[in-house]
Amino acid sequence: KTLEEPPPRTYLLLLTTRLDRLLPTIRSRCQQVAFGPLDPRAMQAWLDGDGLLASGPERDWILQFAEGSPGAAVAAARQGLHAWWKDFQPDFLRMDRATLPGGLAERLHERAADLAESIVKPNEYASKEAANRLGLSIVARMAGLHLRQRLASASLADDATAMGQALGAIECVERFDDNVRGNVNPKLALAALVAEWTDSARVPAGAAR
Repeated sequence: KTLEEPPPRTYLLLLTTRLDRLLPTIRSRCQQVAFGPLDPRAMQAWLDGDGLLASGPERDWILQFAEGSPGAAVAAARQGLHAWWKDFQPDFLRMDRATLPGGLAERLHERAADLAESIVKPNEYASKEAANRLGLSIVARMAGLHLRQRLASASLADDATAMGQALGAIECVERFDDNVRGNVNPKLALAALVAEWTDSARVPAGAAR
């Protein structure tokens, strides 16, 4: 009702990363304005002026992780996500080789839960559910970064099998993201992600999954 008849001189800004999830009646009443990622040069300039303390390999990694999003860059620096990357990428590589890393789902859940706790504890009005989803979304984003790098490497090598396996793993991350949005138990969602990703490395390119 507020969208249909807003008060005079009022502008309502609705932000979403999933336009397809908005009701048609909402979309029809709004003017769409797309906000795209910053290009690499603009991100470099923004980092130079923002005062983030990251440097060297950590700074380079943050730029890759952020994908043109200053907000993601700030979150990565403040939450120490480069340390996550160094801890978990070896396990990502094991799953790429169809080797199941023992206890990975539990460790991912613990790290995501610790992040959620650090957000909720100092702010009594913070949503625990939203904080938990943020922690899990970081897991998905980090896995996505690893797999995009893997896919790019396989493409440069013209390795069809490796490309097919990387795409299969990316589908696993997409299912994990859907499970998180669907309020599937986080531990079960993470366990499924680890198992499916590992299994995807055993599927030859072009084979049915």
